[in-house]
Amino acid sequence: MITSKLVHAFLTAYELTFRRVVSRIWDKLFLAASVLLVMLPISPWNMVNPRRDSGVFLYIGWRILQGELPYRDIWDHKPPVIFYINALGVALSGHSRWGIWCLEVLFVFCAVWLGFRLLRKVFGGGVAAATLLLWLATLVFVIQGGNLTTEYTLPVQFALLTLVCRVEEKPSRRSWFLIGVLTALAFFTKQNTIGISLAILLYLIIGRFRSREYQRLWQEIGQMALGFGAVSLLVVLFF
Repeated sequence: MITSKLVHAFLTAYELTFRRVVSRIWDKLFLAASVLLVMLPISPWNMVNPRRDSGVFLYIGWRILQGELPYRDIWDHKPPVIFYINALGVALSGHSRWGIWCLEVLFVFCAVWLGFRLLRKVFGGGVAAATLLLWLATLVFVIQGGNLTTEYTLPVQFALLTLVCRVEEKPSRRSWFLIGVLTALAFFTKQNTIGISLAILLYLIIGRFRSREYQRLWQEIGQMALGFGAVSLLVVLFF
């Protein structure tokens, strides 16, 4: 009798623990599986050779590992961050494409995770999951073989949106500075991604003017400008 009660208590505790663990990780597993479905077709298993832009980025990344400097020793018109992401990928995988593909998966997963959390908070889990599947389905037609600047700016853009939502709930100068830093990182990866930061700035101006918080507006814009300027100065000094 005692043994059966102990077994029953153990099974109940195990079931509760299992459910708790599943409830915590099911969304991560769902997101990871969704990302892999999109990214596997452009993996080195399926794509033996990179496409033109990806090949240029990989080549410049390899040249960086040889001690050369973009724009001085090798030229391309893209901003610098993409070259150093490729240098990291090449270094991680011993000069194969697997390293950069793993970085692509990581970046896209971070974007999906941030976007899913943000949408779930605002609209609920069902809408977040449906939206996630829709934008991942369209991503297939955007990445065109992979290793493009578009992929690497996605998590930064979702991080910007997440920070804006958070700072509206809990004002913080540090968050606005970080928004400026992320804006600069996105800009030096792909210039036209600055559009999302301009939209945030417009939202900020309209909101603060409506509430007549003019001093707060200038402080927040100043923090954003300081973060953007700090990263820009480092890039200029480096090159």
